[in-house]
Amino acid sequence: MATNALTEPAGSITGPAKRIACNQSNRGTLWSQPETYGACAIRNAAPASALKQLPETTEAKATKLARTMGNGIAGDPPSVYMDIDRTPEWNDALEQHLGELLMGPGAPEALMGDAARLDRKSILLLAGQGTENWAHQDNNDETPPVQAVLMLSDPYTDFAGGEFYVARQTSRTETRINIMRYEVPFESPGDLVIFKAGKESGWWHGMLPVKAGNAQKQEHPRKAVGMLQPPG
Repeated sequence: MATNALTEPAGSITGPAKRIACNQSNRGTLWSQPETYGACAIRNAAPASALKQLPETTEAKATKLARTMGNGIAGDPPSVYMDIDRTPEWNDALEQHLGELLMGPGAPEALMGDAARLDRKSILLLAGQGTENWAHQDNNDETPPVQAVLMLSDPYTDFAGGEFYVARQTSRTETRINIMRYEVPFESPGDLVIFKAGKESGWWHGMLPVKAGNAQKQEHPRKAVGMLQPPG
């Protein structure tokens, strides 16, 4: 398996989102990265100061990361995925802006018409030390077939590791499957990764093991919001 860091060209989009123009040029830039590399990063998509207001959550889902399930390692304490009951203003504003960035002139043809919609939800992702999410594909047949992860924690103090990655098969022989993986390290709170999702996309995604950071020990040192999730 070959592993590279995600290519971030000089013209990459940077935030905060309210300052990003929703025009054809930026849509073309945003969509070209996932088409080629499976993902793109928007640095500082949300101001770090605003992220201190965590979303209000409902009952936590059962932890699904487990060796026995073949999809990962739960960590200590176990990772938790929580439905967001009430999103803070920064989440609503970012979600609206992402919709404007993803759809319109410069986007794939199916997303340029007035009928295009972005009816999605957000979830809170809490990962304990040792959590690892093995490569997988989500049941996402939405249009556009993309999801996003917004980092809430500080990658340099709260935790280490925990890099998000995307991967796809590049070739196959009778004895060997060649995989290309692109790692997308988060640099600061407010960084956002948009990635190809769904079983028809040809891309897989996952997260490398979460390690302890330099800050005082936290129960779940890696906190993030999964955005543009299928509404079901």
